[in-house]
Amino acid sequence: MAELGLFGLVFPEQYGGGGFGTLEYVLAVEEISRACASTGITLAAHVSLGTWPIYNFGTEEQKRKYLPALCSGERLGAFG
Repeated sequence: MAELGLFGLVFPEQYGGGGFGTLEYVLAVEEISRACASTGITLAAHVSLGTWPIYNFGTEEQKRKYLPALCSGERLGAFG
């Protein structure tokens, strides 16, 4: 998924994302889940629970620090 750019699909290119919208994200999760639900939910959790809050509520410094590695798949986002 990292090689395909799916981990950063919906985030701006300035942070290493793909710059796509919610529809593309939902379609990606749906298609992946069709083959393997646990892989689909891994992508959904990474984007929705781990990365999205940093993008929407983080400071610019936090975004520059964390989003490139999260968007590239170098690191996985989580919720705790």
